[in-house]
Amino acid sequence: MPAAVRLHPGVTLLELVVALAIVGVGAALVAPALRLPPSVTEAPDPVASGRALALRRGEALELVIGDDAHWTLHARRGADQALATGTVRAARAAALPARLLLTPTGSCLPLAPIVAAAWDPVRCAVRTP
Repeated sequence: MPAAVRLHPGVTLLELVVALAIVGVGAALVAPALRLPPSVTEAPDPVASGRALALRRGEALELVIGDDAHWTLHARRGADQALATGTVRAARAAALPARLLLTPTGSCLPLAPIVAAAWDPVRCAVRTP
């Protein structure tokens, strides 16, 4: 008895399902890399954005807030290039030291003179009694 011969060329439903599953797994692996990172300058709080960027980069970053409420975020190594800049609300700028070290562990340490006992490195804020 001769072997069964396919009369209609094409793909079976099983082949189609397997191919779609492979494409789906590939898309799930590639899609996160294609997503654009959120812009640091669009965030309302430069400290939170800087902490998130320090965590993603795995290195310490320095946040400098000027007297005019303009802030600059740059890496400790190669400090000439700014990673992000922006303007912070005047009330928030008054509550922060002029320079902050944002660590890759998520804490922040003041680099400008401040009463060390009053600073909370986890919340990145002055402790209130």
